Amino acid sequence: AVPTASSTAAPDETNSGMQIWDVQTRRLVRFIPSPKAVLSSAAWSRDGTILIAQGNALLPDRPPPTIAIVWDTGTWQRRHGEWRLSEEYVGDRKLAVSGDAHRLALPLPDGSVQVWDVETRKPIGAPVQPAELLGRDAKEVSALALSADGSLLAVGTVAGPVLVVDTAKVEFSSDADLVAVGRLDGRTQLFDRAAATALGEPLAANASRINDVSFSPDGSVLATAGLDRTGALWSLDGRRAIAVPLDGQRGVVAEAVYTSDGQLLTVAADGTVAQRDGSTGRIIRTLRLKGEALTVASDPREPLMAAGGTRSPVRIWRRDNGAPAASIDVGASWVYSVAFSPDGSVLAITVDHTGGNLESTPGPVVGVVRFIDPHTGRDIGHPISYDNGPPISLSWSPDGRLLAVATADNFLHVYDARTRRAVVDTIENVDAKYLDVAFSNDGTRVVTGTGGGAVRQWDARTGKEIPPALEGQVGDVAGVGYSPDGRMLATTAFGLSTTRLWEMPAGRPIGADLVGGR
Repeated sequence: AVPTASSTAAPDETNSGMQIWDVQTRRLVRFIPSPKAVLSSAAWSRDGTILIAQGNALLPDRPPPTIAIVWDTGTWQRRHGEWRLSEEYVGDRKLAVSGDAHRLALPLPDGSVQVWDVETRKPIGAPVQPAELLGRDAKEVSALALSADGSLLAVGTVAGPVLVVDTAKVEFSSDADLVAVGRLDGRTQLFDRAAATALGEPLAANASRINDVSFSPDGSVLATAGLDRTGALWSLDGRRAIAVPLDGQRGVVAEAVYTSDGQLLTVAADGTVAQRDGSTGRIIRTLRLKGEALTVASDPREPLMAAGGTRSPVRIWRRDNGAPAASIDVGASWVYSVAFSPDGSVLAITVDHTGGNLESTPGPVVGVVRFIDPHTGRDIGHPISYDNGPPISLSWSPDGRLLAVATADNFLHVYDARTRRAVVDTIENVDAKYLDVAFSNDGTRVVTGTGGGAVRQWDARTGKEIPPALEGQVGDVAGVGYSPDGRMLATTAFGLSTTRLWEMPAGRPIGADLVGGR
């Protein structure tokens, strides 16, 4: 390390000390012995007043620990003696020192990275866990670097990604427009990389897996619903900090949906249907179904909302006053998905006649998609019937001409919404069930989340897969949703409670996963 152009330091492993060289004359001007350690790397402070070296102590009866030695270059005296950083040696040339020499970072034997305060020699925060932050094996820390003031730490890993860590926050570097940041306590933050401004408060509200995601109408807020009986609002625009847990409902929050005027609707296993302020998450009104509430939808044209679940009926209410508008009897069937057509004239509902037994033996009419007049609750024409697997998710194209339906037998169907005839051959996913389906904003693509963890895109007119598959999330992808401008896709996965943002249509991840419950 070279603080100025006049001198440089080089560890002398053979003679257990530090060589100080004059850069201009290339002469050795000082040798500093280290009687207790073999030194392997060194770093100067920016002003040249401090020199810190890493090494290992020579112990005859046990493996060598990792030590650091801090010198005052004005007197060449060691500060506070030998500094033992780890009881095991972590390898050569792994030391990182901030430009002001106030902070030091070093990998630990377990693969984590610790930052210390040089003056007090106390750790700053918990060790950074690259594998935990990446969601996969980081293999090994290959390089470290601290910024001049010690606020940022770059961690290079053999697995490939570089993590940029500050002592309060951990941020993932990215080639996209957003950078996702997870703090050392597990919270996650979004930043606009170009403007270097924070997009909302840290994202950490759920303590369990996340079921569903929904963008607000202006794309500035992302809502998530979790199994820990809460949901959360994530601010994505940088104008306001939200990160508010959506409490007030008991049981699993199964779905979260924004209305066209910016309200937020959430449904929970206690049967409640909550109307919320879309910015604060405050509950405006609570309505109720008889069984567990599994799905909710909002009419894009009128102040109507519909919800269904594990017991009949499916209910339709007016959002402006909470008054009942209609109800639909589904007998003993379950309803996993409801969706209004873009013009609000039709409500489509998935009806599972097996009562939640999705692994039941195929038989005649195990499920249907019904089409309902939302003002009267009456059926419009004949339903679409399924014999091999009940429907579990559906989505209208933005122009209302197409309807995509995912069924429990691992098939995706795309229909002409007027004739209710298939426009493409059924699309099979051989690995796992389709769990959620959504159209792109231009209606040309159908996006599916699967039980195998992959998100796939399909041409809505031909049924052919459009590469690339969006892979890398751990767990079943149970929720997919586009931002209003179509430039981002949010996908949410069971297991690690992660929500991932993708740049569309390129299919590139934006920043790091939004992690709940950390």
